[in-house]
Amino acid sequence: MNENHGRVYTSGRLSRLFFCSILLLVIFSNILYSQERQIKFENIGIEEGLSQASIHCIWQDSKGFIWIGTESGVNRYDGYDFIVYTSDVKNPKSLSNNWVYSVYEDHLGNIWIGTDGGLNRFNREKEIFTRYLHDPEKPNSLSNNKVFTIFEDKSGSLWIGTDNGLNRFNRKEETWFRFQSDPKDRNSLSHNSINSICEDSLDMLWIGTDKGLNRFNPTTGKFVQYKHIRGDFKSLSDDWIHVVYQDRLGML
Repeated sequence: MNENHGRVYTSGRLSRLFFCSILLLVIFSNILYSQERQIKFENIGIEEGLSQASIHCIWQDSKGFIWIGTESGVNRYDGYDFIVYTSDVKNPKSLSNNWVYSVYEDHLGNIWIGTDGGLNRFNREKEIFTRYLHDPEKPNSLSNNKVFTIFEDKSGSLWIGTDNGLNRFNRKEETWFRFQSDPKDRNSLSHNSINSICEDSLDMLWIGTDKGLNRFNPTTGKFVQYKHIRGDFKSLSDDWIHVVYQDRLGML
């Protein structure tokens, strides 16, 4: 026991008092921290210059510009003002279609824009677009004009996911090699509608589709399909894969 000004404290009571003091200090510190960390949102919309309120994608390029894909063109935002790029039927060097699904910058600084009506490469200096469209008469053209996702792998190969297959771009010849689903081939894509492309630490590509996840080996050109199996809780929970991403720990 300890005596202090006529009061007697047992070791157990001292321990409880010490614990309560620490607990109050932690609670009070958390309250102050929470107050300091209040998050405020700023709304940026049509009144600020955005072309349309339905946003399908956002990408920040190497120069700091924010690219926003909408259903009425693509918007370039510098933090203050918008520049809107839209399709013009009289100008073949304008955006091919106003419904924008995806925006991506490759290692060369090219801005690629996937739309409901073709793929576009933006020339920053001239502010014009080069269009890549599906041509039924050319098997080395883009497989489909609905471009949902764009991705560049570590080797610099550009991959385009469309509503009818995966495409790899030949930069020298500006042609496309197609990868499409074949029900008779288990080593092909599980489905042709491509929603997401991701590269893992082993240089394998993971392709998310409307019907299953696929692992693609660029060396062999073969796919491994992963699908939901009823009753198997270790299989995919659902076959509709919208996004594929690998975290810092290597988990997909």
